[in-house]
Amino acid sequence: MTTKSGYVAGQNLAGKPTDYTYTPYFYSRVFDVSWEAFGKISSGLSMYQEKLSKKGSLTYYFDQAGELQGILKWNVKVNLNHLRNIFGQYPKLTDLQKVLPLKQVN
Repeated sequence: MTTKSGYVAGQNLAGKPTDYTYTPYFYSRVFDVSWEAFGKISSGLSMYQEKLSKKGSLTYYFDQAGELQGILKWNVKVNLNHLRNIFGQYPKLTDLQKVLPLKQVN
């Protein structure tokens, strides 16, 4: 992320207007527990859960005003390019609910 933000800042300072389009992500792995957070993850957002077939594996989707803000994967192998692709399409929550069994948890 720091490489991307530095590049964009340099472009803008040099007079070439450039948008910062990088979506932040964070991950952690401790023994057999792993999680990846992509986008905006906040308790102030609506949260929806998708239960996965592997025991102990979950995906949470964070929503604000009907638009996806973040994804939290718990004990799930993540393809970051896939998540970036999802975010790049700016999906509405209603679109996700058409293809995913989501349950609101807050």
